[in-house]
Amino acid sequence: MSAAQFNAISKVVRGHKTNVTITSVWNDIHEDTSLGARFGKRLVFTTNEIDGLRQYAIFLTGLDPLFQDLSGNRVEVAAKTGNEKFGNELVFGRMVVMATLGQSSIPLKSGDVARAPASILMSTHLDRLDLDRIQDQKVLVVENGTTIQHCDELELPEPWINALVVYRGHRQNARHAKTIVRNQPSENLAFMGDFDPAGIDIATRDGRGVLLIPDLEVVAALNQKALNGINQRDVFNQQHVSFRRLKARSTEPSWVAMLNYMEQKQIAITEEHTASKFLPLVVGPVIPPLHNKNAVNE
Repeated sequence: MSAAQFNAISKVVRGHKTNVTITSVWNDIHEDTSLGARFGKRLVFTTNEIDGLRQYAIFLTGLDPLFQDLSGNRVEVAAKTGNEKFGNELVFGRMVVMATLGQSSIPLKSGDVARAPASILMSTHLDRLDLDRIQDQKVLVVENGTTIQHCDELELPEPWINALVVYRGHRQNARHAKTIVRNQPSENLAFMGDFDPAGIDIATRDGRGVLLIPDLEVVAALNQKALNGINQRDVFNQQHVSFRRLKARSTEPSWVAMLNYMEQKQIAITEEHTASKFLPLVVGPVIPPLHNKNAVNE
């Protein structure tokens, strides 16, 4: 989090502002947190989302944006934070954010392990993780920061109820999560993202592991009103480039069946809806390896 991001959140929290213009600063905050709904060139917040912004800033900086700010020159900022370069790097840029489900744990090179209730997020530097011991566990990579905060509410299939959940990250720390992905055996690796063309496109870019997707039989059994409450057909229709790219990747039957259903019903279900509506997840198609992927240019 940069000083500009912290101070932007501070203005919203202090002023109880329910909407802001989407600047580059707010776009980055939104990508990191998924807080706020986009309406044209503005982000609109609920009361709970405003509090979520406050907690997000506290989590990353240790400072409360309701009472503190990061304005001023480097000397003034250093007096507040102990880091005069606060605005130039992410505080958690070298960290991996994780949560432990069931019997999973975070093995450390020191020989210790870390475990906490899934509602408690943990983070550490990549170089402190014992990647070899992580290989023995199921690892579930989630795309959105809000999802990992609620990962204990996910209706996971049996093999994955004891998964170590890893937040894919954003910008700097995304590289470290990718290191875990590349080191993990494919059979112990799964991805969950938005169940729409763009979300699946992102989740499959490493060419390894499997997808965890909403149970399509449950989705198909929803009445139209219930389906409309979780599905965003307009989002699906905006992602035709990603969909074409997915269709070119594999002819494997389960992959084709998933995409055909998505196309027929124009399905776009966010991670947040999957979690909040307690949609059961199932093990979906194996992610096609990279050498089978045919690029489709935008």
